[in-house]
Amino acid sequence: MSKENADIVKSGEEMWSRGDMEGALALNHPDVVIYEPPSLPYGGAHHGIDGVRKLVQTIGEYWEIGKVKIETFDGGGDTVFNWMRMPARARKTGIDIDLEVLEKTRMLDGKIIETRIFYLDTHAALKALGLEK
Repeated sequence: MSKENADIVKSGEEMWSRGDMEGALALNHPDVVIYEPPSLPYGGAHHGIDGVRKLVQTIGEYWEIGKVKIETFDGGGDTVFNWMRMPARARKTGIDIDLEVLEKTRMLDGKIIETRIFYLDTHAALKALGLEK
């Protein structure tokens, strides 16, 4: 089942990248929780499909994201890891940054139930957003 889980997560990330929000949301369990780093303006826990939809919209208010490069790894069992490089421009400042992110995703019954997101450098992200010196 773990290769199938990795394929589901990878297809979801590809859907997000090309703007297919509804397709990507359909891969989530109704009780999904996404955790963003608490230091970010959209940080914290985002619950359910509507919470994820709102999170994606909020991220879009802060960042213009370019072509995302994704490597997906089967973590075994119900766990999948994504390593992503996201070229992004902060909408407020116009600063370009190359965001590097690790996502740890847990699956339940073939759906994404939890994703924990780890930025390699939240300080650089906050600086690009004009929220830290």
